[in-house]
Amino acid sequence: MSQVQRLVVEPLHREGFARSCKVRLGTRGFLTPSFVIRIDSQEKLDLYLRLKKKHGLHHTSGYVVRLFDAQRTLGRRIRGSSQVDLEGRFVDSDFLKSSLMDLILLDPALENLYYEAHVGAFAFVSNLPRELVNYSLEYTSKREELEKRSDSGDQRGLRSWLDDRYHQFWDRLQGNERARTKFIRDILVRQVEYGASVLIPPVPLIINENLFELTKTMNRKSAEVSRLVGLVGECADAFIFRVDALRNSDLMQELKEYLDKARARFTIFKFKYINLNDEDRVVERKNFKELMQTLDLKSRLDPNRSFMLLEAGGLTFACAGRGFDFVSTSFSLDREDRMRRTEKSPWGKWYDPQYQISFDRDVFLETYKNNGGRIPCDCAECVSTSRPDTLGIDDWNRFVKRHYLLRRNQDYTEIADAISDGTATAGTIDRLRDSALKNLVELVR
Repeated sequence: MSQVQRLVVEPLHREGFARSCKVRLGTRGFLTPSFVIRIDSQEKLDLYLRLKKKHGLHHTSGYVVRLFDAQRTLGRRIRGSSQVDLEGRFVDSDFLKSSLMDLILLDPALENLYYEAHVGAFAFVSNLPRELVNYSLEYTSKREELEKRSDSGDQRGLRSWLDDRYHQFWDRLQGNERARTKFIRDILVRQVEYGASVLIPPVPLIINENLFELTKTMNRKSAEVSRLVGLVGECADAFIFRVDALRNSDLMQELKEYLDKARARFTIFKFKYINLNDEDRVVERKNFKELMQTLDLKSRLDPNRSFMLLEAGGLTFACAGRGFDFVSTSFSLDREDRMRRTEKSPWGKWYDPQYQISFDRDVFLETYKNNGGRIPCDCAECVSTSRPDTLGIDDWNRFVKRHYLLRRNQDYTEIADAISDGTATAGTIDRLRDSALKNLVELVR
């Protein structure tokens, strides 16, 4: 069994409730605040590895892969990383280095058992627990059955069926300790096999008090089971909420009380579809700010704790270093799960660092034209691209992804520098006020 590599956090600077630090995990070392990109294809992984090799990306620490994407994204790379050519060199040395140096997370993403967009993703993934595959196949069968009908209640019927089936799935695990332990072990073993540097417990989307209690049980049992599955790093605590959980004061108070007693050094949060910039999200912004302040206090009382926000969406810049040491999004700011695939344009969106939102290609090209044929960004990718208007679709999509990763790394580097200079709060407020996310100023002032 591999030697356990414990998380060690060395605080560097603080300003208000923002902090920067050095996080070590065995051979891995990360400077925070740190950006983590979510990856769902080999193409995106290749892009990440090339940029990491060329530019260093010192404030981009690694990547998240959802467990149902792992085989097609990481499977071949893992096999190739142990092979050598005729001259004795590793065939996939870049990935081998990444496996030793990057923060690699395999997200069970079991909230997708509740959301229709990805329920089908668990089907036919042979190395996942059979319960997940059966659940996905049952959903697909039910959907096809209802699609054959013509009455207007079909969609509501599918939603009602999914609600019932979701609760049945977790009720069974809650009431059957043997099945629960086996389920946890199977999920954690898959993460170890795919090279996870921190293990994430298979927790449910918390939509009621009962599932919050189950989440605490899954976290505790996962920590115990992880000692038996060849753990090479920490086993985190994980919590997945809907954004409306931020209106539930009792639930947020219970979360804070749990964090007071928790032993995990690494805690991961996910709030599904968390758009706190909406005018109506006043209560949610207030409670989310209180959560960030709570995490800041925990890190002061126990410096050897670290916190991460997955699927941060538009909060990516505002949360960096404020309560959360690691922040993650997809290349499309986590919006791809909110729309049907048939509605997605094949042309990727360009992230605007001033407005902090992504623009369609047509809007970008109009801005580019009005700016005298100059891209309004000084990242290495934009500086080296002279005619974005001539790029074909494949080159364009690689361009916007490279730009997004480089820009996030640049933003986080600047935030870390500002924390050390004592100017992070003022600088972040100014950036947010000039952006399309001006309501997020309430989170940081």
